[in-house]
Amino acid sequence: MQRRTSFALAVALLLFSSTQLQANDYLPSVDDTLTIKNWLAVGPFSTGTREGYIDHLTDQGGEEVIQPYEGLQHPSIMAQGGTVSWKKVESKDGMLKLSYENVNWEALQAHHGWAGTGGTGYAYTQIEMNGPRRALIMTEKVGSFWLNGWHYYGDVYGIRRGKVRVLVPVLLQKGTNRILLKFGVGRKRKSLIFKIIPQKEALAFNLLDVTVPDAIAGKALKA
Repeated sequence: MQRRTSFALAVALLLFSSTQLQANDYLPSVDDTLTIKNWLAVGPFSTGTREGYIDHLTDQGGEEVIQPYEGLQHPSIMAQGGTVSWKKVESKDGMLKLSYENVNWEALQAHHGWAGTGGTGYAYTQIEMNGPRRALIMTEKVGSFWLNGWHYYGDVYGIRRGKVRVLVPVLLQKGTNRILLKFGVGRKRKSLIFKIIPQKEALAFNLLDVTVPDAIAGKALKA
């Protein structure tokens, strides 16, 4: 009996050591929640009601690769004069508040109807990392974002508040990390949130945001 107990204990210790080794093989997480103060923003670009996938930055390389600077211009039929330019904006605790002054909203609505006031905006920033890190991205009212050219989806409507959040796992690279946000805009002032959150555990499940399939094999559907 004692031999069996010792053997079981040895196996348990071996499994524990193996688990710890595997966990240590994961990249470290960012230490704390990161909110970025300095951004560049541009917009609006006309998208109507359901054309949010249009890449409005193709004249400067496109959404995946663009590295804008203050004053860089793009064509936009929504702006008076036909162009919009990147401008410096600041966030407070991860929240960006944006408004677009060079737009005649009344004229757009009078000519095109309600759909004429639907547009897209962008915000861009860069952060530096001393080494590769794991993290979770939390967004609110951000349709999608690019991190170093990789495309991810955010919380477009911003209705999942409190404990239920859209958390997107990402890998931050050593050195410069490029972040581009894309979101819908209109006549009202736009407020959005972007935060980088630590993920300390090697493996975690976001059980508060589970997508349940409509059809399951062997289960009858109610019509």
